[in-house]
Amino acid sequence: MKTNRILFYSLMGVMMVSAQAFAAATSGTCGDNCTWEVDGTTVKITGSNDKNNPATMQDYSSSQNSSGKWVTTAPWGAEVTSVQFDGYIGNIGSQAFVGSNLTSVSIPDSVTTIGRSAFYGNSSLQSVDFGENSQLTTIETKAFNQSTSLQSISIPSSVTSLGDYAFYGNSSLQSVD
Repeated sequence: MKTNRILFYSLMGVMMVSAQAFAAATSGTCGDNCTWEVDGTTVKITGSNDKNNPATMQDYSSSQNSSGKWVTTAPWGAEVTSVQFDGYIGNIGSQAFVGSNLTSVSIPDSVTTIGRSAFYGNSSLQSVDFGENSQLTTIETKAFNQSTSLQSISIPSSVTSLGDYAFYGNSSLQSVD
């Protein structure tokens, strides 16, 4: 009987720790003055409230999953289908959305840099929109590489640096303005 109670309480402890770990995996920090929160398949990235001090999103890495697809190691994972940016964010971190299932992205005006391979392998990505007052200056290497559903993109006139292979492998891409 004592063994059963010990086993029961041990299992309850493991379940509580597992539940806490799962709950913790739905939100957190993702850089300086930058937080994230997942609601269903949407990740919300919230930056600073100060336009003179925008948040800095951290860089991530990627790895191949069991089917050989490259996916982000960001805590929100590659299963997200939409991203919502709020507040002032100065950059989108490298490899932050590798292999995600995003269909569209609206880049906030405050973003000056889209990191290396930030949206690499988003085969469902059909549109990328930039605000009228975009401050974007840099699209790094492979930022939208292998985003095979992207048909057109209008790059803001503020962009002064376009990395190698930024749009490589985008078989549907018909126009870049």
